This record gives sequence, structure tokens and C-alpha cells, in this order.
Amino acid sequence: MFESERLIFRPWKVDYVEGAFRIFGDPEVARWLAGTPVESIEVMRERIELMAERYVDDYPVGKGAYAAFEKSSGEIIGGGIIKSINYSVGVEPQGEIEVGWHLASSWWGLVYGKEIGRACIRQAFETVGLERVVAVAFPDNVRSLKVMESAGMRRVGLTDQYFDKTLELYEIFREDWKNWQSNLDM
Repeated sequence: MFESERLIFRPWKVDYVEGAFRIFGDPEVARWLAGTPVESIEVMRERIELMAERYVDDYPVGKGAYAAFEKSSGEIIGGGIIKSINYSVGVEPQGEIEVGWHLASSWWGLVYGKEIGRACIRQAFETVGLERVVAVAFPDNVRSLKVMESAGMRRVGLTDQYFDKTLELYEIFREDWKNWQSNLDM
């Protein structure tokens, strides 16, 4: 578990299935995840169970997939990830770790995406101890690209190395993040 100013992050578990379904069953959200919306609560439950099994060893060190709860309401509004990135078929894995954010469409435009992104980057550097993280998004996903830039990430360019898609790749190194953080504090 970790926190940001307005959010608490907890590993996804089956108890959160309704909140997850509100997010991942939404066609607007699924569009940016290169998939189809999750079709039912039952399918969402199965996916959460698989995710919990997949990341069980990652959670103690701070990596994994997290539900993001708004502190004031206790509602699940999205999620964040700190995990090994999925490489395209035929690409030799390099062990890169991605950070990512998912936000229920009803919460878009309220700066929560930026807060989730920044919290995941902070977690990756301060708790997990990584030296570099990456993030990817479809080139026309303007909101996500803005989150990357607002979190101090640097655009690397278009790539087809991940998820069998052509995506924008951003990265940030721990030292650059520290410098970016200190500039925010001024």
C-alpha cells in the first residue's frame, strides 16, 4: 500500500471487483488499453484473481497492479501499475519496468491521472529502488501523454517494441526525477 495527496493505493483483490468493472468495463477506458471492455463482473473477477496471483511476489517490494481509492469518498477511481512491460512478439525482453495509470472516465479531467502517474513513479524510485521506468501510450491518447510530461518523463519517440502496437515511449531516470521533484518544491 502507498498514498498520494488524495489517493490510497492497494493491491487489486476480488473484493474490489465492482470498482474494477466500472473502470475496465467502460468502452472509453478500454479504447486506450487496446482492448475490448471487460464483458461482465464474472470475467472481471477472474482477471483480478489472475492478477493477484501474478503479482503476489511483487507486492512486498512495491511493484504490481494497484487500485486507486479516493481518500475522501473511499471510491475506487482508477488504478496504477509498476510492472515488467509486455514486449512485442519477436522482441527480446530487456527487463524494463513500466508505470501506468487507468482512470474511470467519470473522473477524467480532474487531475487524478497525473496524481496516479506521479505516485507510481515515486513508488518505483523510492520504494522499489529502480533507476529507470518507462511508460507507453497510443500516439492519439493526448491525456496520457500529458500525464507523462507532467510527471517529468521524457519522450523517446514512437516504438513497436511493446504490446504488438505502435506506441509513444516515454522514460524517466531516478536522477532526473529527483531534479524534477526539487524544481517542483521551489
